Amino acid sequence: MIVTLTVALTSGGLGEFRGCEIVGNKGAGVNISDGGSPFFLSCTLREGEREGMLFEDGGKGRVERCEVTNNTGNNISIESGSDPLIVECKIYSGRHLTLTLTLTLTLTL
Repeated sequence: MIVTLTVALTSGGLGEFRGCEIVGNKGAGVNISDGGSPFFLSCTLREGEREGMLFEDGGKGRVERCEVTNNTGNNISIESGSDPLIVECKIYSGRHLTLTLTLTLTLTL
C-alpha cells in the first residue's frame, strides 16, 4: 500500500501498519499525538515535505524495522511528553536533522 496523505493517530488511536510506503507528503508522513499508539512494521517513510514521523503531545507506539529517509524536515521528531519505541530502524539522509528529541525539564532548587 502506498500512502501520500498524512497518517494521523490521536486520542488513543491504535492501528497496525505492515509493509506500507508513506511517500511525498505535504505534512508529516505520520503524526502521532494525544496517546495515539500505533505499530509500524517494515514500512518506508520517505520524501515528505516535513517530518517522516512526528510524535507530539503524548504520542506513543512502536516502530520496528522501518526505513525513514529523505524527508525535508526531521526524519523523526519526538517532542516532550511522547514515548515511542523505535527498534531496528534505518534513519538516514534527512535534508534537515535525522532525529530530534525535544525535552522539557523541571529544575527544583
